[in-house]
Amino acid sequence: MVNSERYNRQIRLFSEKGQEKLSKSSVALVGSDKLSDLILTDLLSLGIGDITRIGATDFFDFEKINPEVCLEQIEEDLSCLQLAKLYLRNKNFIIDATNNPESKMFSLAVAKERNTPYFSVCSDNTSFSISTEKIYQSLIDLHEKEFYQKQGIINSIVCSAILADALRKEIIPLKNDSKFKNFKYSDLKEKDNLEKKIIQVGAGAIGTFSALALSLMNAELTIADFDVIEETNLNRQFLFYGSVGLNKAEVLAERLKKYSQNIKSLNKKIGPDFNPEGYDFILSCVDNNTARYFMNLASAKYNVPLINGGSSISGGNVMPYFPGKTSCLDCQTGFKLSESLEKKKKIRAPGECFQPSLIISNQIMGGLMVDCLIKSISEDYKKSNYSSGYGIFKQEINKKCFDTCKTNSKNEK
Repeated sequence: MVNSERYNRQIRLFSEKGQEKLSKSSVALVGSDKLSDLILTDLLSLGIGDITRIGATDFFDFEKINPEVCLEQIEEDLSCLQLAKLYLRNKNFIIDATNNPESKMFSLAVAKERNTPYFSVCSDNTSFSISTEKIYQSLIDLHEKEFYQKQGIINSIVCSAILADALRKEIIPLKNDSKFKNFKYSDLKEKDNLEKKIIQVGAGAIGTFSALALSLMNAELTIADFDVIEETNLNRQFLFYGSVGLNKAEVLAERLKKYSQNIKSLNKKIGPDFNPEGYDFILSCVDNNTARYFMNLASAKYNVPLINGGSSISGGNVMPYFPGKTSCLDCQTGFKLSESLEKKKKIRAPGECFQPSLIISNQIMGGLMVDCLIKSISEDYKKSNYSSGYGIFKQEINKKCFDTCKTNSKNEK
């Protein structure tokens, strides 16, 4: 019997029978670097019932993320076919997340011999690639650029989520799902050291991953959120284990101090008094347009660039607003932000739910937000869109606001 509260959002999408299929599935995961770390968090979050990882790490507290899952981590590499046959047996799916062609040769051989569905993924600092094919030469051709390279954090965040989406489609197919055999993307920017001061509003599903990436880049980050952790958050916000009832921003900041000490929290809701003065960037990781409206006004007033991320069940987008260089966020959304304020006349209350979602689209948006931030430093201002099964698409944005823009009119007074 699945935990209906923990998987509430997923059950609303898949039904309890769908969630039970996830809990009855077993996966062998090969890899000991960032990409396999993140894939493992996705498998745990989705509720895959039985996971064996060949390549143990303690990058996250994996055993605490979802105690309902049977997880075994083995401190071993797939250095020969005999080990592959030993560790990859009797699993419903095999995932090889290494940047090593020999590991892929051995894991693929077992998948073909046992007729097991197979996923091969790689990432580096400039690209990532995913394949569901069982042709070794095709894997070599697809992954060649990433072999033996260091795995990047942003590329790994986005890649692991797309991989999790592909796995979900095999276990619980939904109407209008689109699948791929091979997927490659080569336009995500990485930075080892991001010397910027950033205030991130929102410590939920998107904010978990943007904050993780920023902490690993040693950015000076303040996380603001007034919401408290609920059990229904745990399948998308994997760092909140054991913290139900506590403030999201405070818990997320504390957990990320494992990777960087440049993290602070702010238990505060965003309203008309929001002041980002002194920061280099605002990251909007919220799920309501009223808070976005106030951030949009503050961005214009204090001349602090704003990057907004939003997600849906199967996609999402990232919009950058740079005062004087792009149109504001309200104009980019067709005045949905100001319309939201007129309709609601309030900021959302803690725990208020808008729509069910998965870890997958939120994770991708978190990665794309940090990619957008890094590119904007070089004055590359584009909107990023993601759609499940179709990929990531860039879009030019208008440089100027509409004549009827309320943001501009307020600032002209």
